[in-house]
Amino acid sequence: LLCLLYALCAWLRQGIQEKLRKLLLFQGILSALFIVESLTLWSTEIAIPEISRLQLLKNYGIEYSFDLQMIGLRNWFPIGHQNYVAGYLILVLPLLFSFALSTKGWQQFFWGSVFLLGCIDLYTTYSRGGFISFFVWFAVSAVFMIFRRGKAGFWKWPSLTFLLISIAVLVLSNQRVRSLSQTLLSGQPSEAIAYRLITNAAGWRMGLAHPIAGVGIGSVPLSYQRYRPFWAGREAELVYQLHSTPAQLWAEMGFLGILLPILTGALLLRLGWRYWKISAAQRSPLPSVLTGGLYGGLLSYGLYSITDYQIDNLCIAFTIVIFVAALAATFYQVFEGDKPQRNGRKAQPAVIAFISFLLALNIWFTLPVHRSWQLSEKGFHALYQGDFDNFIQKLTKAHSTTPWEPYYPYQLGWNLGELASQQTAVSDFSSAIRWFQTGLQIAPDQEFGYSNLGWLQQLSSPEEGVYAFMRSAQLVPAKRGIFFGLGLSLWQRGEVEYALKAWSIEILRHPILITSSFWQLPQFEPIYADLLKQSEQLATALLADTKDHTLEDYLYQVRGTIKWWQNDLKLAQSDWSKLDSSLFDAMFELIQTSTVSPEKVDLLSRSPAKAAIQAWIEVDKREQYLTQAWLLSQYSASVGQPLDLPQDLLEELKRSMDKAPSFNQWLKNSPVRQIRNHRLGFGSLSRHVDGPTPKDFLPRAENIALSNFFEMLVLSPKYFPELDTVLQPHRQVLIDYVANTT
Repeated sequence: LLCLLYALCAWLRQGIQEKLRKLLLFQGILSALFIVESLTLWSTEIAIPEISRLQLLKNYGIEYSFDLQMIGLRNWFPIGHQNYVAGYLILVLPLLFSFALSTKGWQQFFWGSVFLLGCIDLYTTYSRGGFISFFVWFAVSAVFMIFRRGKAGFWKWPSLTFLLISIAVLVLSNQRVRSLSQTLLSGQPSEAIAYRLITNAAGWRMGLAHPIAGVGIGSVPLSYQRYRPFWAGREAELVYQLHSTPAQLWAEMGFLGILLPILTGALLLRLGWRYWKISAAQRSPLPSVLTGGLYGGLLSYGLYSITDYQIDNLCIAFTIVIFVAALAATFYQVFEGDKPQRNGRKAQPAVIAFISFLLALNIWFTLPVHRSWQLSEKGFHALYQGDFDNFIQKLTKAHSTTPWEPYYPYQLGWNLGELASQQTAVSDFSSAIRWFQTGLQIAPDQEFGYSNLGWLQQLSSPEEGVYAFMRSAQLVPAKRGIFFGLGLSLWQRGEVEYALKAWSIEILRHPILITSSFWQLPQFEPIYADLLKQSEQLATALLADTKDHTLEDYLYQVRGTIKWWQNDLKLAQSDWSKLDSSLFDAMFELIQTSTVSPEKVDLLSRSPAKAAIQAWIEVDKREQYLTQAWLLSQYSASVGQPLDLPQDLLEELKRSMDKAPSFNQWLKNSPVRQIRNHRLGFGSLSRHVDGPTPKDFLPRAENIALSNFFEMLVLSPKYFPELDTVLQPHRQVLIDYVANTT
């Protein structure tokens, strides 16, 4: 980028006026094409298919509206993420607006239309940072436009007020912006800002640990989990970048990363102030309104960059370079135009040497990377064709070509482990374990490697999995299955007391574990009652020490569910009655009597639980309501994909409900399905998308009715810092014990 900036500035100095206008015109046309492509692809790939999905739901009696709150419906075309699209638009919209102001006739109509389309495109991204940055830029621009010709007359104040109110209404039409505003005004952290709160906290810790030079450019995804706070729960488990440019630069480059943008920003502000202060229009190669557009783009994007990191995106980075080069050339013409030209020949050898060094460095680094990509692409193709030996050979070669990348050892470890679990002769667990250990030597702070290593060791030598699960618990303690695996490894070592502690922690964080068919195995059935008792005692102890009402409600719900599962309905009702929930009232009446009053059903909001209750009550419409329950439970999770209607599963649910003697029995003995956690984003976070998406080796046997229709009975919040804070001391005691005995 520095080389491009230098070359562009040098090119612009000769014939600056004509070249500068052509350059910005090119950027404007490119932005117009971007906007048209983005809206076209979003309409055809997301909006129209979603309207069809909504019509399908309507056919089953489910009324939903198109809601950009759902992340899968936002516009990520054509650069892969809605925040990238919003960032690019925030950067170029001020320039498009300046073109509309500085032209006349059909050109003004053209640029005005492009600007309006860009605003629509920005809205489809539903980006909070984009909306807020847009408001700030518009407000600043309005002030400059109204006051630029001297003191404001009386009529200009109402105009300014009207403009600001109009744009504020537009910004606040974004539900995400309203939620963020409410969160900030209340002073209480919530899921509205949880993701960036977590990533910024991790970035701050990275920079503090390495204040001089940071953890290194590109090292954030590898070391992120070491610095991720325990109270983050299951939110922001993995990131490629920290979603904040200051946080990213501080984490990767330390003080140098913070100092460079501050100095650049200060220089631009100083030069801009000088430009506006003097009357130099006759020497300026650009109309002042276009210069203002460049500044507006950088200002709005600078604000937006606080909430996201995007300078590794080529179209955004190159646009910033073009803007800075245009401003640099403009200021050079204005401030240096009358001075004698300096001879830059003396500096040329140094510049050429520096550029040559950067080019050589880039070639030295990228050639092995691309060679590994080529080898792995052939290897994955062989894997898909069933040629496992060729797959192993190619991925092994890719690893030896770029031994600093953990992606190839992890793919080898996971795929060989998968083949071994399927009893394929080409692999055994020991080779898979070795590759996972190789990956962890390269990137020792990745929960994915430790967790799956632990499960592989469980399958081959169970007592060895204790350390791997302990390290996973240190990195992402709220990850589902980690303390379950740790408890299983401790039980294999004969340490039943500590195994029960681990399992009870897992149950408090993920209550659905109590419903697993795992506990029906002969070797675990004798200790299952002790486990439920210990989990109940832990919930009671936490209740005694907390005054947080949200945490109290959760603990009452969990303890009530444990009692209900043990058929202690009196104590279950005692806990559930404290929740002030019409759904729990209706549920408990059904559990006790298998009937419920119509008034209580009417109080329930549209949900999978309500549809399932109606399926139980209205026998003649059972299949219809079960279909509704399934669609409601799957709709949010399947946004952007065709709705799956597994008729065999629905038939199984209907048969189980027809045969159940009571609602309580059906709920407890609903059909079970085996599922495994997909590691979504594993490839893209590693910047590799041709390999298979790994799945955790941990098998989960889930009660379908509880996990899909009545999730509130076994609720496991993604972000719950109050719960993770009170659980952490209990986790730490167990982690310390394992660390001292392993």
